[in-house]
Amino acid sequence: MSVVYQTPRGDDLDTRLLRANVLKGVLEGTTTAMVNLVNADLLAKKRGLSAHQCRLSNVMHGAPWVQDASGS
Repeated sequence: MSVVYQTPRGDDLDTRLLRANVLKGVLEGTTTAMVNLVNADLLAKKRGLSAHQCRLSNVMHGAPWVQDASGS
């Protein structure tokens, strides 16, 4: 699964909470386990689900460029 974030803030954006919310939403539709923001990463990992994150920042004239890509 790929999760793409776009922000003018640059590289100081902590996306852990956003990633956990995305995983929580995906997992809630596929499991009967209680999923919350604390255990979403662990439950996803146990089910073989990984989230690839990509942060985009706006540069000159609003054209996006990839700033950081990291797997989780």
